[in-house]
Amino acid sequence: MARSRYSLILILLLTIVSCQQNGTDSPQTPTPFAVVAATPRASSADPIAISLTHLAANPELFEGTTLQLTGQYQNLPQLVCRRDPHPSPATWGIVGDDLLANATGHDAQLRTLLPQGQQLTAEGRWLRYKGPVGCGKSASTQEVWYLSVNRIVDPHPLARITTAPLEIASGPTGIPDASVTPMPSSTGEIPGILQTATIESVPTVTIAPLAATETSVAPPATTPSPLPSPSPTPPQMTETAIATNTAVTITATSTVTGTPVEGTASATPQSSATPSDREINDKGQLDFEDLAIATLNSEVIDNWTMNIDSSNAITVTVAPATSVNIVLSVLDDNGVAIIDRQDRAPAGGVETITNLSLTEPGPYQLYISTEPDNQTTYAVMILDDESYNFTFKGTLDDNSPRNDSLKVDNDHFWFFPASDGDNINMTVTPIGETDPYLELYGSDGTRLLTIDNTGSGEQETLENYSILANGMYAIRVGEFDFAEMSYRISLSKS
Repeated sequence: MARSRYSLILILLLTIVSCQQNGTDSPQTPTPFAVVAATPRASSADPIAISLTHLAANPELFEGTTLQLTGQYQNLPQLVCRRDPHPSPATWGIVGDDLLANATGHDAQLRTLLPQGQQLTAEGRWLRYKGPVGCGKSASTQEVWYLSVNRIVDPHPLARITTAPLEIASGPTGIPDASVTPMPSSTGEIPGILQTATIESVPTVTIAPLAATETSVAPPATTPSPLPSPSPTPPQMTETAIATNTAVTITATSTVTGTPVEGTASATPQSSATPSDREINDKGQLDFEDLAIATLNSEVIDNWTMNIDSSNAITVTVAPATSVNIVLSVLDDNGVAIIDRQDRAPAGGVETITNLSLTEPGPYQLYISTEPDNQTTYAVMILDDESYNFTFKGTLDDNSPRNDSLKVDNDHFWFFPASDGDNINMTVTPIGETDPYLELYGSDGTRLLTIDNTGSGEQETLENYSILANGMYAIRVGEFDFAEMSYRISLSKS
């Protein structure tokens, strides 16, 4: 009987141990509730596809986030100011859900290749700008939400598109309870978050791929687009500064004072200013502070017209994209050479005529050529006594950082060649507690985008920007408060 009791106890102990071991090795008993994995929040580099309606409902939620928006392409009117412009960062728009979302980036290619109303999908960072928008003292402080586009997803690659307009019965209507503002006039800027869109017609399109030999968007044959100033806009120069010619201080690779040609009584151009074996190619009018980028062909002299309203001291600056010697001549309305084939800078350097006094109002001709005769792409700008101080610094090489310093009320332009399919990365790092900003200009001299995402002492970065056309591009570097700034700039292409 005792043995039987002990045997029963032993069996119970073995059963308990066995159950404990099985509990350790076997999976946990499922709970009666479904286990749902948490959805990870998308990083700022991962694009979020979102409708314009949802974006308009809460734009602050997506600030700094990479978004993908789909809609119809629409140009926005450009700000027109003779002096003291305060442009909005938005340069075009995406229309959908009866709303228009502001956007910027790839302006030159889109305006050239796409018609109004063409369907597209774009990716970029959703940003907010708060500052003055408008002309001079009439500019008002506005909040502008916009997509800083770094990639056109569709159509890709971009192609030339021919259109056949299709009239629609009525335009889109506004969405109730949406935060909207009216569309601007032809001389205004697009402010606000998302607007009710007004589209007069939606074109039907036929897409024809670009020819294999067409590698770039042709530069404009007439007046280049005006060069916008950043926000805020530099203060007007004082009378003292104008009187002493301190408003023009371009001192890039080579600072040269133009010397008038002596003995210019002849009514015909000097023979040295116009080589007999070269054709004169009229490029149209070049206005003060305009950035123009053009291609100079072999056996050709480019001729830009400069209209001088009054007695002015002007500065002319030309930066070549290749290692060629730029030659500059300035002729009066009678064809008499005032500057006769100036070639002071080394090959590939910036050629500059500084504070050239032109006493008679009227048209003057700027001849740009090379010696010896070579084809090249170049950037050109003219300034007068009242212009803001822009300095051409030359060409940036891939993975070769450069250090430089800005003076007060001065911005720098750097240049670099790029090809269709390149991805551009650019950083500007301030040395000290200054606040840099940068702007990217396309191969036709138009502003593509503005980057001012950080504060004092922090670097500004352009990441993975897709190039859509071969050519010469420009980066403008400035200090937000127009103060002195030392900085480091670097460029890489992939």
